[in-house]
Amino acid sequence: MKKNLQLCWILTILLMLSVQAMGMEPEAFLFLAPDAPKRTPKLLRRLTQSDPNKPTSVWLFFTDKGITDHAEYEKACRAWEKRTSARILKRRAKMPPHKMGADFRDLPVLQNYVKAVEACGLKVRTISRWFNGVSVRATAKQIAGVESLPFVRSIEPVARFRRSDPKKLQKEPSKKALKPAGMQHRLDYGPSYSQLAMIDVPALHDAGWNGAGVRICLLDSGFGPMDHEAFQKIHIVGQRDFVDGDGDVSGHPHGTQVLSVIGGYKEGALIGPAYGADYLLARTEDVASETPVEEDYWIAGVEWADSMGADIVSSSLGYNTWDVGAGEDYTYADLDGNTARITIAADWAVERGITVINAVGNEGNDPWHYALFPADGDSVIAVGAVNPDGTLAAFSSRGPTADGRIKPDVAAPGVDIRTADNAPNLYTLSKGTSYAAPLTAGVAALLLQAHPAWGPMDVREALRRSGDHALNPDNKMGWGVINAEAAMNAEHTLYGRVVDAESGQPISRATIAISSGVFEDSTTTGASGRFLFNGVPDGTYTITLSAPRYSFVRLKDVSIPNDLTGCEVKLHEAIDVGDLVYNYPNPFGTEGTCLSFPMKECETVCVRIFTPSGALVWETEHREENDRWNVLWRGRNLAGNRVGPGIYFYVIEGEGMMLRGKMSLVR
Repeated sequence: MKKNLQLCWILTILLMLSVQAMGMEPEAFLFLAPDAPKRTPKLLRRLTQSDPNKPTSVWLFFTDKGITDHAEYEKACRAWEKRTSARILKRRAKMPPHKMGADFRDLPVLQNYVKAVEACGLKVRTISRWFNGVSVRATAKQIAGVESLPFVRSIEPVARFRRSDPKKLQKEPSKKALKPAGMQHRLDYGPSYSQLAMIDVPALHDAGWNGAGVRICLLDSGFGPMDHEAFQKIHIVGQRDFVDGDGDVSGHPHGTQVLSVIGGYKEGALIGPAYGADYLLARTEDVASETPVEEDYWIAGVEWADSMGADIVSSSLGYNTWDVGAGEDYTYADLDGNTARITIAADWAVERGITVINAVGNEGNDPWHYALFPADGDSVIAVGAVNPDGTLAAFSSRGPTADGRIKPDVAAPGVDIRTADNAPNLYTLSKGTSYAAPLTAGVAALLLQAHPAWGPMDVREALRRSGDHALNPDNKMGWGVINAEAAMNAEHTLYGRVVDAESGQPISRATIAISSGVFEDSTTTGASGRFLFNGVPDGTYTITLSAPRYSFVRLKDVSIPNDLTGCEVKLHEAIDVGDLVYNYPNPFGTEGTCLSFPMKECETVCVRIFTPSGALVWETEHREENDRWNVLWRGRNLAGNRVGPGIYFYVIEGEGMMLRGKMSLVR
C-alpha cells in the first residue's frame, strides 16, 4: 500500500508540473476547485456505520479535464464532433435552442488522473465523462489516501438501491392463440393483442410503422437466453455488461421479458410495438449482490447509450428505496429532479436528444409510495401501470415530486402482460411498471420513425396529449393511458391551459374558440383549466379565450400542424374602470350616446350592452387605430328596435383588458 501511494504521488506531481509548464490558469468553467471538506456528509455517515476494513463503492470527482483555456476547449469540442457519428450529431441537432454539439461533459476524463487513482491500489469500476470522475471500491484507509490527491474535487458514496417487483403471475404454458374475434389487423398478435390494443398500437402497425431505423437502449438486469422464438427476428446492434465489464449481457430474466414486450416478434404468440427497431442491451444491475442496483453502472450505461447513437433509453429496473441502513437513504425531499445522480444523468441524456422513459416504480402499496429515481427527472417520461380494464394498478407508484410536479407522466398496461419465458417457446404473464415502460418506449419508437425531427420533449408532449386524462392529469396516472394513434397525430391538436395571471391558478369554465375561416370549434375548461382540440385540420387559426370576470385574449396566426409546444394562457381579471370611460350625452335620448375609452395596442374591441338582469341588448365589434376609441350606440337592440328607458350596463373588451360601467337612457 505504501509503494502504491508513493507511485500515486509521483504521478500527481508530474501532472501538476505539466499544467504549470503551460503557463496559464484554466477558465472558471474548466476548473472546479476542490470541496472543503472533500468527503460529503453521506460518505461520512456510510463510513461511520460500516466496517472500516470493508470496501465500499465511492465516486471520485475531478477538478478538471486538463484543458486550460477556451481555445483549447473549442478545439477539443470540434475534435469530438469530427470523430462522432453523423447519427449522434443529427440526433443532437434536434435540440433547441442551440442545436447542441459537443460540450464539456462529452470530453474524456483525463487518463493520467485515472492512472494516478489506480496507482493508489484502487480498481476503477466505471468512468463518467458527464460527471468527470470515476467510481471505485475503497476502504476507509484507501479513501483517505486518494482524498489527498489535488485533482480530486470531492468524494461521495455511490448510491445503492434495492429492487422489488409485484408478485409474479402464473405461468402460461400454451403459446397457441387466435386473433381476437371481429378484429382485422395485418398481424396476428395472439394473446399479446390486449396489451397492444389498449394503447392502440395495432392501428400503427397496420399503417406500416414498426420502429425501423430507431435505436433503443434497454438498461436492465440481464438478457438471455436469446434463443427464444420471439427473438429470432430481433436486431441487436450492441451489448455491454457494465457489472462484469464485458460483452456478455446474460443474467437475470427480467431484461429478457422486457425485451420481448417491446421488441419480440412471433405471430400468434407475442409481438412488441417496436419489433422493427434496433436494440442496444446494457446490463447495469448485479442480481447476485446484496445491493443489486448501484447508480454508477446505470450512469455508465446511459453514457454508453449516448455514444452508441441511441434515440431512446428505456429503464425498467423499478428502483426501490435506497439501501436501508447504509447511512445515505434519500428522503422524499430529495425527489426533486435535481438530487439523485441517476436523475441528473437522465436529464442530461435528454439534453442530448435521447428520449428517456423510466418505470415510475412499484411502490404504491409500500411505505415509500412515491415515484422512484430517475423517474423524478423533469425531462424523464415516467410511466405508471394500469389493469386490463384501464384502472390504476394498486402497486403503481404515485406523485407528486417533492417540488410539486405531476408524476407519473403517462400510464400503460402493467398487469397480465405476456412476455417471453426461459424456455425457447414458452411464455408467461407478468405485472409491474417494468412492463408498462417498454410498451410506452415502443410507442415512442413508432412516433420517432414517423416524425424523425421530433425531439424528446415532442415525444413526451405527444404521449401526454394522447392520454385519457389529458384534461385532468393527476398524481396517480399522470396524463393517463397513452393512445399510439392519437400521439401519432399530435401535431393536429391544440392543447393548453388557462390560468389566472396573478395567482397562476387554473381557470374553470373558460371558453376557447378556434377558427380558421373554414373550420370552427369551441370547448370549455374543467377544474384543471386545460383544453384540448383533436383532429384539427391544416390551417392558420385564431384562438379566442374568455371567462366570466376576465378579459378575453385572442391568439392569432396559430398554425396547424403545430410544434407541440403547447401554451399557457394568462387571463387578467376584469376591473371596473369607469373613470376611464365616459359616454356623452348621459343621460341620453333618441340621438344615442357615444362611448369614449382608451384601448391601446388593440386591433379590435367588442362592445356589449346589457340590462341590469344580464340580458344582452346590443353588441358590436369595432376597429380603430387611435389610442382613444369612440363607439356610438343609438339606443336600439340587435333587431334594430328602440329599447325602453332605464339603466344599462356596458362591457368593453380588448385583448387583455375589460372596461365596465353603466349609463341611463331617458325618453
